[in-house]
Amino acid sequence: ARWSLVPRWATELTSKYPTFNARSETVHEKSTFKNALVRSRAILPADGYYEWHTVGSTKTPHYITDPEAGELAFAGLYSWWRAPFPEGGTPTPWVLTATMLTREAHGPAASIHDRAPVMLPREVWDEWLDPTVEGDQDLVEMVVHESEAVLERLELHPVAPLTGDGPQLIEPIGAWVEKSMYGKKYMGIARATFIVDSKGKIEKVWEKVAKPENHATEVLAALAG
Repeated sequence: ARWSLVPRWATELTSKYPTFNARSETVHEKSTFKNALVRSRAILPADGYYEWHTVGSTKTPHYITDPEAGELAFAGLYSWWRAPFPEGGTPTPWVLTATMLTREAHGPAASIHDRAPVMLPREVWDEWLDPTVEGDQDLVEMVVHESEAVLERLELHPVAPLTGDGPQLIEPIGAWVEKSMYGKKYMGIARATFIVDSKGKIEKVWEKVAKPENHATEVLAALAG
């Protein structure tokens, strides 16, 4: 599916308004989302998700998981859209688009951001997905309420602002530093200062480090800067 919901009545695939999230407080009022809420509800599964904590000019990525369930189920909406085509013309292909509901953050996630996805416990999956249930604000408020338990048990840790793909993207920053060529080479002395180019590549280490995990904040600030 293409991220960012596009309602069927839209004339273009792109919109000047962001639709990658739908606020649970107002989703039933917004013309972009309300038809999807009635019948086109989905669950977006994930092992975890990223959120950024901003302090001043420093943005620190965090990886967030549910250690109890071992998975996350985001409350989502979807819509099938295709570009208009002239009568008698070749039909344009359908595009599946999607969004997720968000809510006020509570629990551990609230320490880094004021919003969080609506994450469904398994016992409400069937009701959220049931096509015979007409989605309305009462249904939204029910799943938001049920998501409290998931929010309260989340765990999170800072990660390095890396690109690409691989398990290093979700490793705690201290573990990543230890495993990096710099962490391995310079374990055993006192402190590290990282020089980073505009693309986030480490160019140079000025001082050596005994316990990289103890200096994760400095490392991450350097990488983010």
